[in-house]
Amino acid sequence: MSVIYISHRLHEVKQIGDRVTVLRDGRKVATVEAADLTFDRMIQMMVGHNLREQFPKATVEIGAEVLLWSATSNFPMTQLAAGMAHPERAVVVHPVQTQLIIFVEVVAGDATSDATVTTTMRFCSDVDLRAVRVRKEIPGFLWNRVWFAMLREMLHLVDIGAVDPLELDSLVQTTLRAFIPVFGPLQMTDLIGHDTLRDISNALYPELAGDRTASKTIEQHVADGRLGVKAGRGFYDDNDQRVATLTTKLYQIARQLDADST
Repeated sequence: MSVIYISHRLHEVKQIGDRVTVLRDGRKVATVEAADLTFDRMIQMMVGHNLREQFPKATVEIGAEVLLWSATSNFPMTQLAAGMAHPERAVVVHPVQTQLIIFVEVVAGDATSDATVTTTMRFCSDVDLRAVRVRKEIPGFLWNRVWFAMLREMLHLVDIGAVDPLELDSLVQTTLRAFIPVFGPLQMTDLIGHDTLRDISNALYPELAGDRTASKTIEQHVADGRLGVKAGRGFYDDNDQRVATLTTKLYQIARQLDADST
């Protein structure tokens, strides 16, 4: 019996069968015993080349004084730079952006030199680009971890039927708009009082979402073809005019943020 299984989680592929067949561009690449298939080999078969070789190739083609920056939003540089001739020159510079770059996260790998980090931070300062040094190499870095933590809880509330998704979206937007322009969430904890925060945290944390995989709502949207703007529908029904209007607003806000920082 054969099974066609569609998933974006590679670890599941090896769990459901004894053999894996990879197709690329409508053609069969290979069939491999699941026990003999590593994730690196699976990805290489899927995309047609070894992603780990991308940086080593660049090392040969560029000058010895040139730094290597990756804009990855998740993968650690220690992993990306494995096998590089000069991993000390490689560092993650991940842009957090809407229509303009708001700031970049600078994340060193195990072998990244202090000089590489210093030069990168100095360059960002020279071009008036805010750079935040991430002090620990962790998947997702800073902003994505904060952003997805909030998304996980919001989507969990939708999953369990606690609220209409559009109403939740609106109230979160309105509430953040009310205090974020004045102070950040951590400063807000000073106003609450850390003893009060401790007591609330101890009572509430056990009740918060602990999902380890994607939201059931999102999985259903994917199955239904509700992929968001690219499909014209997701939580919202989008069209070209609505997307253009949203894009204009994002650009105006980004310009204002840029002006306020100078």
